[in-house]
Amino acid sequence: SDRRDMEVVPRHEGRSRYGSAVGLGLAGCALTAVAYYSASGRNQGPGLSAGSGALELSTQHHRGAHQEHEKHDGHKVPLMFLHIADTHSDPFYDYTQFFIPAEKISRSPDLFSQKTPAENCGWETESLIFEHWNKSGGGPSCPCGQYGANPPFSVLASLRKEIEKQVPDFVIWSGDFVSHYMPGTAPGDKCRTARSVAKTTVSMVNAQTWPKKMHHMFVLGNNDVLPKRAPMEQEWLEEFGAFLFEAGWLKEAELVTWNTGGFFKRQVGGGLCVLNLNSNSWTANQINEKHHAAQLKWFHDEAFADPECKQYLINAHIPLGWLEGGSGHHVWSNLEGAEVPLNSEQYRVVIRKHSNKIIAELYGHINKADIRLMDGKQAADPDDNETVRDDPHDDELGDLDDDIGGDGATV
Repeated sequence: SDRRDMEVVPRHEGRSRYGSAVGLGLAGCALTAVAYYSASGRNQGPGLSAGSGALELSTQHHRGAHQEHEKHDGHKVPLMFLHIADTHSDPFYDYTQFFIPAEKISRSPDLFSQKTPAENCGWETESLIFEHWNKSGGGPSCPCGQYGANPPFSVLASLRKEIEKQVPDFVIWSGDFVSHYMPGTAPGDKCRTARSVAKTTVSMVNAQTWPKKMHHMFVLGNNDVLPKRAPMEQEWLEEFGAFLFEAGWLKEAELVTWNTGGFFKRQVGGGLCVLNLNSNSWTANQINEKHHAAQLKWFHDEAFADPECKQYLINAHIPLGWLEGGSGHHVWSNLEGAEVPLNSEQYRVVIRKHSNKIIAELYGHINKADIRLMDGKQAADPDDNETVRDDPHDDELGDLDDDIGGDGATV
């Protein structure tokens, strides 16, 4: 069957209990936000902020901020999108192995690849991964996952259904489809498992609604570079790009810049364009200098040159410049050693030049929702209820001011 239509149906004992448990699981580890933005008039709200988060489901809309596009009859219709990051779902999830090989992992130790290759590659193809998950389901007593560990594939099945239910115009994916320390992650590990997990995740969450086609835009995270802690290999970049093209996630013209360095631009309607960047250009130990030079030149010379693009969203994995600037609810010390400030500042120079046209920057990696004001942009008037504020006590989602377990120091 067409891999784009594949969907795992996890094995479980109590369907009703499972449904509510997955709902709780998604609230803690899945989608970031549903948002509306406006292309006409002043930027009202998130236009002044940079956001980042891990999979946390929210139907909270940014009030008063609508990005609109025209229907054929001339009426304006708001665009709605989802921002999702860091799924990290594990097809080999086994609740009996919780934290045995390492933190974040609930998987057999012989399927663990960090500093040395995995003892066992497990199932190395998409079809075998689907077959394995459908048979195992992660264990009958805990199909929804363990707090603190990479989630099982059952989260992806629920996530796809939720995306189709919400019917967004487009979905922005901010990277890290690969589960931590999957076979094929360590330098010298020849297993193809991690690559297949990334592809299988695309197939699992490739939600579509008809007749309207849903845009999906994905950028590479630090865990999507295989092997990890090494410069991105051209062969894997092109292999995954070809898969995204086949899945409908890249267009033919976008594939050209993707193969140059993992970046592309997408027009989504109403004069709004999304600039999708490969943050491994500013990620420690993973910088492919050729890719970095190509992306930076494109970002400087071409990204903002399209006359049909009136406003922009920026999509990347590791936040740009959060160590050096901006104001928000947390100081993200976990970015120390992950971000290369010398490189990220080269991108912020370009962003500052075009900041009046940039609605928001959307990131992942920190695995928690946050909103930051960047490059001198000011918080809203406290009496203005229609815009985003940086007051930590004014948090409708209820998660920005909760520093639980040292959020700022833990990914």
